Amino acid sequence: LFFLPDGRRLGFTPLIDGISKPFVMDLDGRNKRDLSEKDGGFTYGYSASPDGKRISYHENYQVYVADADGSNKRHIKTGHPFDFAPRWSPDGQSICYVSSDDGPAQLYRISAQGGAPQRIRTTGDLSLMKDRDLVIEAATENEAVKRKVFQDLCTRVNPNTMLATNTSSISITRLAAATDRPERFIRS
Repeated sequence: LFFLPDGRRLGFTPLIDGISKPFVMDLDGRNKRDLSEKDGGFTYGYSASPDGKRISYHENYQVYVADADGSNKRHIKTGHPFDFAPRWSPDGQSICYVSSDDGPAQLYRISAQGGAPQRIRTTGDLSLMKDRDLVIEAATENEAVKRKVFQDLCTRVNPNTMLATNTSSISITRLAAATDRPERFIRS
């Protein structure tokens, strides 16, 4: 369950009779509406673009985008058979997703319009972060450890690099304050 960017509606993905679909509803629980407009299958990983005009989700492990009302649904062809958990970039131009063919799951980024996916590589070597546009921290859920990672990152990345954290319990405001760019700091 999450607030849509307009703050007037909620998005959610219920499992009803073994079928999962993206829904939207008013804040008071009224006007529930299935956005996938399909009878069966498995739809999950629903998220709204930052401007609230579009949604993404995976349906039978393929990435789809549509207008916020569910219309103009379009398959984003990645070339992978098993894609899930699509999420919008902060500017709404790209979608990150997880893909797993036969090995470990990998992260990818693709234009919201489609195109060739780009693999997102992970590393613990902060010296490799110098020319990155976005760095996502995934350290243990310990505020002191995360603050140290961000302080070290700030000395190694360019001033325009966006920093993100994967924290689920630590204050974003406190973590952003540990950096030299709190205005370019997000939760991933």
